[in-house]
Amino acid sequence: MFGEEVSRDGSGMSRQELNLVKTECGSGTRRDTSCAGTTLMELLVVLFIVSLLLGIGVGVFGKFTLVNAAENAAAGIRAMVRVIRTYARNHGTVGTIVLDVKQNRVVGLMERVVGQWHFESEEEGGIRGAFDHDPVLGGAAELHPEGCIGGALRLDGVAGSEAVLGESVTFESDWGVSLTADVFLEEACTGGIVAKGEAYGIRVENDGSLAGWVGVFDGEQSLRPAVIDVFSGDARVPIGRWVKVGLFYDRVQVRLFLDYRQVADTQEQRPLARDRDQPLLVGGAAGPIKGRVDSVRLCVLGPWEGGEMSADVKVKGGTGVIRFNPDGYLDPRYHRVPARIVLESEDGTTRTLVIGLMGNVGME
Repeated sequence: MFGEEVSRDGSGMSRQELNLVKTECGSGTRRDTSCAGTTLMELLVVLFIVSLLLGIGVGVFGKFTLVNAAENAAAGIRAMVRVIRTYARNHGTVGTIVLDVKQNRVVGLMERVVGQWHFESEEEGGIRGAFDHDPVLGGAAELHPEGCIGGALRLDGVAGSEAVLGESVTFESDWGVSLTADVFLEEACTGGIVAKGEAYGIRVENDGSLAGWVGVFDGEQSLRPAVIDVFSGDARVPIGRWVKVGLFYDRVQVRLFLDYRQVADTQEQRPLARDRDQPLLVGGAAGPIKGRVDSVRLCVLGPWEGGEMSADVKVKGGTGVIRFNPDGYLDPRYHRVPARIVLESEDGTTRTLVIGLMGNVGME
């Protein structure tokens, strides 16, 4: 039309349109380089950028992993401390946290009551004890109507006067033990109060002082235990009134108490002996006290699961032994300032847990 040469092929395009397409993209036998794919140089540049970003990312991720490991360890220990504190408060017992730098762990010890006896009347089928551990009297041992709480067990100071409180099978723990009793001396005397063979016990010395002992093992349980003694020194067991005596061992210290006051202690870290052949006795064949015994309570210590550190985190230091009292507070006899647990990751980053005097746990 209007003098324009028009030629149509099967595509419906004119000759001029076909020539324009060939000019822009080339013919079937020759291609313009502007229409080619990615070049080798462009590919190398992209690979370089990707590797650079990956290198930066690995470094940042590694740093994050170390920090995260320290955070996770701190969170786990914080949970353990809260469990030990809550358990102590709810059960009226003590709680202990031990920092073991050499083994790279933080150990939380729970005190579990396994026996408790008040020596009430023999009505309804005999004397009853807690946890189905009913005492069996021997020799001249007898019940007395006047105890610290209700009735009491009276011993006459003669060998063989005793009460068998229970077999040792349910009392086993190589971590530690807590043993308490209320005692009323009728006269000055020497004798046993309560004991379990060579494993642990409390007695009165001939000068009226208090003594306690624990048996510990260096290795195999078949060996004879080494006996660790503690003595109250000038502190005496009074005559004619009730007094509470106590022995405590937690593989940190052997401690002796008289009326809730610590009167002796010594350092010791070996496992507690397990004298399987001996039951727990009040009095005993070696010679009991002359007086009354009431409210005998036996607890064993065991670790709460947790506290193990990963290879990326170390226990750097802090308060070596952290003790909670039965109210869930830091025991004021051992803590005048808040306790601390310091953790360190491989890159030197530290996290510090702080346990306040009221038992609250936080991060510093």
